[in-house]
Amino acid sequence: MFPYRIPGRRLAEDCWQLEPEPFRCASPPREESDTRPKRRDNDERRGILKSLAESPVRLGACDYIFHSNTDTTMAKVKENAKTVVDIAMGDENFSTLVKALQAAGLVDTLKGDGPFTIFAPTNKAFDRLPDTDREDLFKSANTSRLTRILKHHVVSGRRMAQDIKKRSSISPMKGGSLRVETEGPRVKVGGATLQSTDLEAENGVVHAINRVLVP
Repeated sequence: MFPYRIPGRRLAEDCWQLEPEPFRCASPPREESDTRPKRRDNDERRGILKSLAESPVRLGACDYIFHSNTDTTMAKVKENAKTVVDIAMGDENFSTLVKALQAAGLVDTLKGDGPFTIFAPTNKAFDRLPDTDREDLFKSANTSRLTRILKHHVVSGRRMAQDIKKRSSISPMKGGSLRVETEGPRVKVGGATLQSTDLEAENGVVHAINRVLVP
């Protein structure tokens, strides 16, 4: 006769045949929002990528590539850097000035380390001189006078337009003084108006002026 069994329970003699079930931790119930994959839209992804690119944190191989590209770019900038003379040579408006610098033998000097600030007369500035004076300047007999005039346009140091505006005068390399005047947005140096300003080179800066400065 089989022993009477209570539904849902086992008798002691049946228990030896049962293997213990492994212990399992109950998982906490997931909220509805956790079961759905979170998606970022394209704008958010782009924002994350941008922040990573601008971050100073090193990123292994990516960091090496970033710095390598930067070094290459800086090398190209340095390779293509110009002197104040190169700036003048690269602008047709300064062709008469370049001719004067060559005649006075100042090209190599102004290609030096500097820094120099050049108040560069444009071609129109030279045209304002009387014809006879302009022609005489380029005669070999007047080389010393031409050199003296050109040095009157050169100031030692890198003087940006904002710095010049704060001064009452500025001293050229030749000596003496150039008066600085401010009339509204216009700035005059030695009576000449600054036109194109802050043309920067590796060894200085160039400011175009509308008159030749004659000491």
